[in-house]
Amino acid sequence: MEEKIQEILTKTARIQFGSDCVFRVTFLRNSKVTIEALKENHEVFVQLAGNEAYPFIFEAEENVNLTAEAQQHATTMSAGNMLVIAVVVNNFLYRLLAEFYYGKNKPPVPYKVFSNSEDAENWIKLYS
Repeated sequence: MEEKIQEILTKTARIQFGSDCVFRVTFLRNSKVTIEALKENHEVFVQLAGNEAYPFIFEAEENVNLTAEAQQHATTMSAGNMLVIAVVVNNFLYRLLAEFYYGKNKPPVPYKVFSNSEDAENWIKLYS
């Protein structure tokens, strides 16, 4: 049976919601993620999830810039639609930044950084 995937493309991200009830968010190459972009992406989450909480896997293509204002705003946004968060980073520097940033701004849901998608998918399965 083929998996049905809903996919919405915003200015900064490809947001997928599969029949496995997992959100996969990939920030697009060379995108500048601002507060407005975060709000646009959040609207898509609400549109697809309604009032339910689901697991999220976040990844980024090359050269994604999250502005300082967006970083601060992200810590104040509701995690209402997020049951658990996995972040996939493909280099050591981004991994350190992700772990440091979220160590200081602990999300209200389980959160873990991974070096590859497969490990993130396996961890997410524990919560879905």
